[in-house]
Amino acid sequence: MRRPRAPLFFSLLVLIALSSTITTASPPTPARIRDVAVSPAFFNPTVGQFSAIQFQAGVAGTATVSILDRDRYLIRVLGPREVPPGSVSFGWDGRDAAGNLVPDEAYNVRIELRSAQATETYDPSLDFHPTVDDPQPRTYARSSGVLSYRLSKPARVHIEAGQAKADKATGRASGPILKTIVNREPRVAGAVIEKWNGFDESGTIRVPELPNFVISVLATSLPESSIITRGNRREDFLEYASRKRTAAQLVPKKRTAPAHHHVGLSAFEDRSPRLKVKPSATWNAAANAYVVSGRLKLEIGVDGLNAAHFLAQPGRMSVYVNDRKVATREKPSTPLVLSIPARELQPGLHRVVVNWGSDYGPAALHSFRISVPSTKAEVRR
Repeated sequence: MRRPRAPLFFSLLVLIALSSTITTASPPTPARIRDVAVSPAFFNPTVGQFSAIQFQAGVAGTATVSILDRDRYLIRVLGPREVPPGSVSFGWDGRDAAGNLVPDEAYNVRIELRSAQATETYDPSLDFHPTVDDPQPRTYARSSGVLSYRLSKPARVHIEAGQAKADKATGRASGPILKTIVNREPRVAGAVIEKWNGFDESGTIRVPELPNFVISVLATSLPESSIITRGNRREDFLEYASRKRTAAQLVPKKRTAPAHHHVGLSAFEDRSPRLKVKPSATWNAAANAYVVSGRLKLEIGVDGLNAAHFLAQPGRMSVYVNDRKVATREKPSTPLVLSIPARELQPGLHRVVVNWGSDYGPAALHSFRISVPSTKAEVRR
């Protein structure tokens, strides 16, 4: 007699049960590098401080700790060293392989543990994708010049000050940026204090006294176990990187296109460069302003070690008189010559602000004051 076939759903249940049994029968291999911590995560190597990189080794083996910069260029190798199972600690004194103090920045930790069974690597910056943090609360005290905010995690911070007025139709706020207070610098988690005297890039305009004064704070998270160094006032990170980096030092990472402001950029691409503006006007030291008669001609250029990287990014340049936009140039090139017609310059004292912004986030800016006489006699005086 022929045996009846089992229903299809019953066969599927048997297959699912067998599959579950096979999966749970093979437990995952325990991590050989566990509980990584850096202490302190923020230190000043110029006064002899150092940071300890600590972890738990699940097996005996050869451990090596590599210190990488923000773009994963090799700064220093600690080890290799034979370690037993248990607690392991390496110390870093904030110096590179040549014994030089590294500039102020956030540095990444990479740990490799080779044992008889296998090699395991801890490398949190390898496929790192930063998240945006909204620092809250944030306040600025005009009397003391103290800007304070709180970070939920260590982050790279960019702070700008300027004017922003909401558009009645769209509700979006826009306006000129007059000062970069913090230029994509790393900060620790918790309460953070910045000092700013309130002046613009030229040092002639008190920004907090302007109408619609705003401060913008953008924070993007750092990789796990980042170490921040402070205290080296002799050399900027871009200067150091331009002198010291070699292709052989790069520990590769898959690069993705920027998803939003400042994400996916290298150190040279991420920093706001200097903007040079030469007005066709006479400087009046007593008034701290340029005297302008007729149209105002501006020669505009980008300066600094990262100028070429900035210019390679898509962007636009805008010119404001006070908080009113009077000119825009899409995809500008340098040097750029631009004229502001006399009809845009009413008699009186005004602010001229130039913002050259990248679509990826960095913005070069410059501002100054102009005095427009009401009569030709005032110009001669």
